[in-house]
Amino acid sequence: MSLDTERETHHFIEVSTKLMANAKLELRGWEFIDSNVSTPQPEISKVLGMLWNRKNDTLSCEERKRWRHVPTSENPADLPLRGCSAKKLIESRWWEGPQWLMLSEKE
Repeated sequence: MSLDTERETHHFIEVSTKLMANAKLELRGWEFIDSNVSTPQPEISKVLGMLWNRKNDTLSCEERKRWRHVPTSENPADLPLRGCSAKKLIESRWWEGPQWLMLSEKE
């Protein structure tokens, strides 16, 4: 496909990106023969669960997430280790864990 103006190119990119997103396809970037065409490219993209820094062309496994620790006293997975009856296990929050795990990181 050939586009004549930078405006046409930007329109094509916008429409194509939306179509690909609706199809659940991730478009990671664009290549141009004409080096005068400029489009905003994210510096870091996710590729196969890793972070790809386009500028340095490096991959890293670093995902900046905050881990939360569940103390043994609040951890339903530890109930059998602490010893409990079958009734207590059934009545426990075995499948959900403590309520605060369901909150967002900001809460």
